[in-house]
Amino acid sequence: MIGGILQIKIISVGGAGARILRERGSTPFNVKYMAVDCASDDFEEGLIANEKLAIGECLNFGDVPKENANVCVKAMEAREEIAAGFLKQTDLLFLVAGLGGSTGSGAAPVIIRLARQMGILTFAILVEPFSFEGPVRRSIAKSALGMARKYADATLLIRNDQLFRLFNIPCKLEDAFDKANGMIRKCIGNFFDLLTLPRTLTVDMKDVEFILKNAGDALFLYGEGNGYDRAKEAFYNALNFTINDQRLYGAKKALLNIYANESLELQEIDLIKELIRDAAGPMLEEIVNGVTEDKSVGDGIRIILIATYEKKEPGLSFFGKTQKSVKPADEGKIAEDRDNSGPGKPKGSGKIKIPDWIKG
Repeated sequence: MIGGILQIKIISVGGAGARILRERGSTPFNVKYMAVDCASDDFEEGLIANEKLAIGECLNFGDVPKENANVCVKAMEAREEIAAGFLKQTDLLFLVAGLGGSTGSGAAPVIIRLARQMGILTFAILVEPFSFEGPVRRSIAKSALGMARKYADATLLIRNDQLFRLFNIPCKLEDAFDKANGMIRKCIGNFFDLLTLPRTLTVDMKDVEFILKNAGDALFLYGEGNGYDRAKEAFYNALNFTINDQRLYGAKKALLNIYANESLELQEIDLIKELIRDAAGPMLEEIVNGVTEDKSVGDGIRIILIATYEKKEPGLSFFGKTQKSVKPADEGKIAEDRDNSGPGKPKGSGKIKIPDWIKG
């Protein structure tokens, strides 16, 4: 924190990450946004960002083949100092990227690893390519996802193949992307709402850290309900909202935010939490609950649920090899890294190990 104000930052990597956040608009709280891409020409016109980082230009790579993530790994490593300067004194980082191409698959894991070294709570939101995009892009995406999972505290994977199932067929491709991007913005905005807006039930940064720290895979559920059974309807609509293969059953921790006007009743809050416990099963340890007053929902209820699971041990298998798990830095080391992170590289940071699939 700086002056008691939370430092929340967003980094989008590649064109897909930027498109997800392009309609985020202005924010009334202290959040900064960096866009990362290969070249200055890749940034969309009108893109709102505090900083824009063109990583390919630093090494004069020129045109980068879409399946050549190796180039972007090296280019991002060459720009680590700039990223470290942007991330200095960050409390919570959201990284958004599409996988399968060069920029997202190559640069995103490098940034996530850097954030890990700096002791920053990191939530990675990553998009898997469609099956029709071919086995090469899907293989690259799978490998990059494994690296990201290793370093991020929590990882939310959006499967593009799920979009049409979620938004019903027939559905235009652009419409599906727009709706999915809107949901991702809601996911990120949910944390902002919980941490910054006036609430009936309070959630603070310690609660968010409790849910996300070393949590592994994350599940995002969104639902609305109206009428007499609005609470139950909102829950079941959320339960049917799936953007990946993750299910609520087996979740260890859950962060629930309920949006409603002053008509919200205590019994409705209890009912939603009871339904979550029943669906999640015996592994669920805790539900952290916030309530945000929102007159825009009218007489309805909107719920957003972020569920997390236990990070898999031993090391995750990716890049064709089994990697050792990264142990979280101890609190003293985290504080030391933050205090000394400046525009240079944080203490203890090193080059990311380039996997065999990238070396070609």
